[in-house]
Amino acid sequence: YLLLEFGNFEQEANEKQENALSDYYSFKD
Repeated sequence: YLLLEFGNFEQEANEKQENALSDYYSFKD
């Protein structure tokens, strides 16, 4: 159960990080 929760949390964090990166690069352009 904890592993599942942590896995979902990590997935959400990765998605947010990717969104921030794409925003940063599009802003850079």
